[in-house]
Amino acid sequence: MDAKELLAKYEAGTCSDSEKQLLELWMLNYRAGEPSGLTPDDFKYARQLNWKAIRPVSRMKVRRWVTVAAALLVIGLSIFFWRPNNHVEQKQPSIPPGYNQATLTLADGTKVVLDSAQSGIIVSDENIKYNNGIKVEGVGGKAEGPGASGIIETRKSKIVNNILSTPKGGQYQIILEDGTKVWLNAASTLKYPSKFTGDRREVELEGEAYFFVASRSLSSSGVMSRVPFVVKSRNQSVTVLGTEFNLAAYADENAVKTTLVNGAVRITNSAGAIVSLEPNEQSIQINGQLTKTKVNVNSEIAWHTGWFNFNHTQLSKVMKQVERWYNVEVNYRSLPNKRIVGDVSRDIPLPDFLNALEAASGLKFNVAERRITVQK
Repeated sequence: MDAKELLAKYEAGTCSDSEKQLLELWMLNYRAGEPSGLTPDDFKYARQLNWKAIRPVSRMKVRRWVTVAAALLVIGLSIFFWRPNNHVEQKQPSIPPGYNQATLTLADGTKVVLDSAQSGIIVSDENIKYNNGIKVEGVGGKAEGPGASGIIETRKSKIVNNILSTPKGGQYQIILEDGTKVWLNAASTLKYPSKFTGDRREVELEGEAYFFVASRSLSSSGVMSRVPFVVKSRNQSVTVLGTEFNLAAYADENAVKTTLVNGAVRITNSAGAIVSLEPNEQSIQINGQLTKTKVNVNSEIAWHTGWFNFNHTQLSKVMKQVERWYNVEVNYRSLPNKRIVGDVSRDIPLPDFLNALEAASGLKFNVAERRITVQK
């Protein structure tokens, strides 16, 4: 059986596991001059395989989905960059993907640039540490402003509000004093207290974050009650007890979206409208109107697992994500009204992403001084 027959079976979904492995291995190691039986159209189809929708049907299958998507991505990009002389040509200037970077602003105005070699910080009663247990130090973190030297202390005697912020092209994690875990996406800001007290835990978010809220109970007159966790964002608040959810509240987006993964949440907007969510539901607030709908959760939280997921997504919204993650500007006037379907890793450089997007959309992109335009 030649490569053309295998490719036809691959497209039809009738390949055996051994045949799939054989075809993928051959594609990755193909050299010019070898007989293949493939036409230019065959290669064009093959390089677009990585943009086919690959979606899990349940949370338990996320690992399998990511594995398959990664395999197709490697195949697609390898074929896309194939040249007769086996030389990889980069059409665009090299712009790396985003990475771990954030700034911590303390209550006294001190700014600490956090270590990019670390993935996040942990807040405790006594100090702030990185995920590996190393204490965050002002000098080591390139602090700016007064009181920048020494270990950052939360000071048991005084509760203060700190701000964790990521720039475009950045992401970072934080474990709050109560054990709640927060993953901050690019161009986002989280304002949080050094310690939670009383019958309410409250933080403020601008941008996007994934929350894994820890349960907390409070004893009053011998009666135990659960302490709610409240996230305030643009013109709304999300109240939870212990759950997983994603909140996207970027200032440059019309909609504020809250997506529930597990547990239960209640959303209240500034007009007094209230919506309660169950898992796999999303609330959408636009111009004071609050609604909810069923969604594919894995698609909505793909960024949290290191992926872009586009499910018939408008090209303008695709480029919004690109703009934030790669720290570039996009000329939106040049964008046609197209929709994109597919999955791609957030770990690849911008030229690779745009090449794959070109293959999927039929468009041509140009990058000049970190500004992306569509070539006419």
